[in-house]
Amino acid sequence: MVQDLSLMKDVTPLFEREVVIWGAGYNGKRYAGELLEMGAGKHGLIFCDSNPEKKGFLDGIRVILPEELKELVKKKGEKNVVLIISAEAPFVTDEILARIAELEISDMPVYTKYGIDMGICLNLHAEMINERFRAKKQLWLIRQRRDFLVEQFMEAMRYFDFLPYHESPVLVYQPGKVGSTSVYQSIQENGGYVLHTHALRGIAHDMDDLKRILNKKSAKIISCVRDPIARQISAIWEKARIDRLLDEKGEDIDYRTLIQDKLTPEWAEGQFRWFEHEMKATLGIDIYKHPFDREKGYTIIKEDNITLLLYKMERIAGLRKIIGEFAGIDSFEIKMSNAAREKPYRFAYRQFKKEAFIPKGCLDYIYRGNFYTDHFYTEEEREQFYRKWKEYTV
Repeated sequence: MVQDLSLMKDVTPLFEREVVIWGAGYNGKRYAGELLEMGAGKHGLIFCDSNPEKKGFLDGIRVILPEELKELVKKKGEKNVVLIISAEAPFVTDEILARIAELEISDMPVYTKYGIDMGICLNLHAEMINERFRAKKQLWLIRQRRDFLVEQFMEAMRYFDFLPYHESPVLVYQPGKVGSTSVYQSIQENGGYVLHTHALRGIAHDMDDLKRILNKKSAKIISCVRDPIARQISAIWEKARIDRLLDEKGEDIDYRTLIQDKLTPEWAEGQFRWFEHEMKATLGIDIYKHPFDREKGYTIIKEDNITLLLYKMERIAGLRKIIGEFAGIDSFEIKMSNAAREKPYRFAYRQFKKEAFIPKGCLDYIYRGNFYTDHFYTEEEREQFYRKWKEYTV
């Protein structure tokens, strides 16, 4: 039913079929405007809304009810109509999908908000896209990227602004896509003063100042590692947010660029280098000089007044007590969040995982004799990872 991944590869259906937008609210009107501006919807553009009061016309576009959508699809054929679900919340999207199933039109291609947003931005260079719309969207992407970077910087700066008022700050300082959001939110909900960040390099003009401040406060840092391939697959989709669809040169990224060279030996070589590029550079802590208890799944490192808890994401369920005691929180509970199943990209993500794409050479490099993987994972764990991902190899 949901074919977000297909739309990310090719937006042609928006130009060759009748387009129905489920939801005649703000998002629905925005998508209608974008589609018309980019040159799509020429074979028909209709709103569908479950609110009977909206039936009629909106901004010159016909609004129909779900029952009428069923008749439209049966008349034109399920392969000649595409449906865009404009809802923001995942649970609303699921409710609409359930309604579509009830109407017995499940074979019709359906795209969610994530699919349409990504589909448009990843196909800006398609020849059918209107030139003026393309230029406008490219400028918007540049602004989104800039705003995202500024937001990250300001969040970190706010944390350090209030450091003088807290004696034992907690810093959740980890690579992306290793479950850091869950730990951060759990500590925050228990009243802890905590910062969640993936990058601190560049926040302070002199990184020695940062280390000195944290040392004075007897800071506690929580960090984590994760199965490299699981982390990278998840990261591909997290990084595929609209505000990051530009490369370092400011050029657009298409679907092919989005996934190519993401799982290679070259990538694997730098997978655990985050700890050198970030933690060692900012705090002077070289975790590879400290033993890691692969059986227990965590270790605690103390240098000067900074204490670091480093654990494996795969063991997080059994480390609730350890993390709670480290953060100074009684009856600590971890509420898992930020999982792909809760994300707007969940449909595209599921389909992507079904595609064979991992080079076997990369698999061998990561799990067979890799210094970094060996440092954190037992031989049994590495073999389990290997068998798990082997079915995806090409």
